Amino acid sequence: MDRAKLDQNYLVAIEDDNQFIGLVYYTISGKNLLISYLAMDPSTRSKGYGTRVLEQFKEKYQDKTIFLEIEEVIKNADNYTQRVKRQSFYERNGFGKSNIYMKTDTEGHGLEIMTTKPITFADYKDAVTTYLGQDNMSEWNSYFEPVIR
Repeated sequence: MDRAKLDQNYLVAIEDDNQFIGLVYYTISGKNLLISYLAMDPSTRSKGYGTRVLEQFKEKYQDKTIFLEIEEVIKNADNYTQRVKRQSFYERNGFGKSNIYMKTDTEGHGLEIMTTKPITFADYKDAVTTYLGQDNMSEWNSYFEPVIR
């Protein structure tokens, strides 16, 4: 994996035998690691690459709580099946549901935070602040509303 570092943000290209497999973008914030983006080339999906990437993260960053955002699984979503598959993938790879959701629209749809260890909303917000930068947090605060379930 090759990576570019932007402060505490990292962009990693995932390759196998010089073939591009995917990307992962993540942020380290103290004891936490936020995976902002993990995407595999469609031709390489279901071949274990995503699992291997997550295994490497959990091994390399054993001292960190690793978490990420997924679209909340709601039955009336256009991409319901994809959301269920994504949630199942992360559950199979050691991520559990947190009690933190971020509402992103007036119908209450949003993002669910999945994590390797329990986190607080403050942990999540600190990592997002590191990811976006303090100057961008007012826009984030106006767009997202935390929902603790």
